[in-house]
Amino acid sequence: MVESLDNPEVRVVLHVANTGAKPFFASATDGHDYWCKHPNGPQGADAAACEVAAGVVGDALGAPIPKWSVLTVSEDLQGIYLDKGGYLLDDQPVFASRSEVVDIEVLESPGILRHTEDDRNFERIPLLFALWFLCNAEDIQFFYDQMNDFSIYSVDHAFWFGSQEAPWGFGDFKYSFGRPEVPFLKPGSIAGNWSGAIESVARLDEHLAAAIRARMPRAWDIGTTIPDEIADYVLGRKEYAIGQLEQLELDSERRGER
Repeated sequence: MVESLDNPEVRVVLHVANTGAKPFFASATDGHDYWCKHPNGPQGADAAACEVAAGVVGDALGAPIPKWSVLTVSEDLQGIYLDKGGYLLDDQPVFASRSEVVDIEVLESPGILRHTEDDRNFERIPLLFALWFLCNAEDIQFFYDQMNDFSIYSVDHAFWFGSQEAPWGFGDFKYSFGRPEVPFLKPGSIAGNWSGAIESVARLDEHLAAAIRARMPRAWDIGTTIPDEIADYVLGRKEYAIGQLEQLELDSERRGER
């Protein structure tokens, strides 16, 4: 279970970000630094749970998201109040993303993805769209890793799965609130490996529920059925996601993109 002592521990809190979630940047016992979201933070345990579920789905697809983990908080830090975050660290585990990048773009309509021809982003971007469609992504944010030829990554998945207006709303894709507002591709950009993304979506199966349950901390107060409900929601959106990806592939072919 994720509460196991085998999990890396948060050892040193370095600083707190001045964003809505007020995540803290910390060093862990595995030698890596992480951006951490605590269930006591301003966005609550629902946001942290969305991060875990999106991480599981992203890993299953092979989508470009930063490496992530669920970390325990060392006993030395439990009981410390993060003034800049406005919350208390306790013995609850935290969602932790290994991204050290702070130059993150928030999608603003009509957002356009750039660097489509850098670092095999033509393979990465279709998988991002697959992730966004499946998870009903709201507040889409991403960054380009300037140290690695502008590889694109999706970050900050706190308001996904229809959870922004009301936690776990699970908006039906037949209605506007169930369809994410995704960015546009730069005109003339590469076509992308849409067929590969479609195959990745098609491979998702009933094992997704067990994968989400295995990574979701029981200590978080989100309800025991939520992992299964999220998995059912994602699997129920497969046909919709595949249809959207097929349309994007067709649009690319019509424009005669490479």
